[in-house]
Amino acid sequence: YREIEQASELAGKLTSYGYSSIRIVKTEIAGRGTYFRVRMGSYRDREQAEEAKKQIAVDRALDALVVLED
Repeated sequence: YREIEQASELAGKLTSYGYSSIRIVKTEIAGRGTYFRVRMGSYRDREQAEEAKKQIAVDRALDALVVLED
């Protein structure tokens, strides 16, 4: 999201839906500016993360990406 308020709104909704480990990450994208990404969870492997991605799409009609964090 371009605005922190938009990211905070989604983070609040995800929390109210019962999802855990929700956080907002501020990211600078070259040539595009500042964005706020909403991230959730910590999964033991990619398979578990992909399953969570599918579930949130079915349950809440939300699109998501699986990313690896350092």
